Amino acid sequence: MKRTLMALLMSAVIFSGCNGGASLDIDAQKTAGEIAEGIGVTNDQLFLAPAEVIDEWYTFDDKVTGFAVYVSATGATANEVAVVKSQDVKTAEEALIRRVENLKARFKDYVPAEMLKLDNPVIITKGDVAVMVIADDAAKAEKLIAEALK
Repeated sequence: MKRTLMALLMSAVIFSGCNGGASLDIDAQKTAGEIAEGIGVTNDQLFLAPAEVIDEWYTFDDKVTGFAVYVSATGATANEVAVVKSQDVKTAEEALIRRVENLKARFKDYVPAEMLKLDNPVIITKGDVAVMVIADDAAKAEKLIAEALK
């Protein structure tokens, strides 16, 4: 478990943006929706999770200024897109990593085939935004995030 968490932290560091804490002018819900649509999930549909549900899944602090999460409509896949704007993007990134770990625990025995994408989430930070995509095509997710965070 510690090795997995460390690997996630290291990959998140690799993908972290370099422009300090500059605020990006993006709408979390619109950006998450565009990424969710762009990744082209074929075996499920993604829907915008209500804020009260997101509060149960993520441990966001009071520095979060906006967020949106698209999740599997059926719950049968681990597909997920999260966009978080925060005054403390590192803490937001850590919340995304914890979410991946929680999903891994849930899907390990439920749908083991989902572990491949859960072992390779795309988590990228830039400025005051942290984005996570769990999907079959990590390379496509990276491109979509890079485009969204321009």
